[in-house]
Amino acid sequence: ANGQYSALNVGDSGFRVLRPSESQDGPLSVVVSSRQQQHFFNCPLQLGTGSKDLPEHGDRYEGEMQAGDLLLLATDGCFDNLFDEEIAEMMARPLSEGQSASFLANMVCTASRTASLQKKRRTPFAVSAREHGFQFQGGKVDDVAVVAVRVLASDEPLAEEKACEAEQTELPRSKL
Repeated sequence: ANGQYSALNVGDSGFRVLRPSESQDGPLSVVVSSRQQQHFFNCPLQLGTGSKDLPEHGDRYEGEMQAGDLLLLATDGCFDNLFDEEIAEMMARPLSEGQSASFLANMVCTASRTASLQKKRRTPFAVSAREHGFQFQGGKVDDVAVVAVRVLASDEPLAEEKACEAEQTELPRSKL
């Protein structure tokens, strides 16, 4: 693997690439952030039956991933309720501790859902609503799905492999 990525994003789901700072205890930085695509406020591009939106309307992204990076793919239920800085702050410690990708995804998903239910919270959706002339306060209840991908060095074992080594068991391997 050469560390290169290529992505196409349509609509208001998206992705972030978070990267650790040079210092061990430093914060994560959001180095790539997909942008939401909307016809008008709260009306995203969507693929599917009856939609005139097409994959070629999506934004293309290309870049390089580095060992230690965290790739988050999430629905708008996440990015409407958590600012990038909040996500980066909550991920810094568990990522540095080597937590699994599923642990990180669950953590962001739970925080997004919790934020969506708070009536007086400052959220990206509420800020955007005000910018578009709407009175809206708090979180936006919506579907929340998060996938996390930890980018490892080629010689770095997976968290699951470390656990299996500790238990002296073997991970099942798929045959392709």
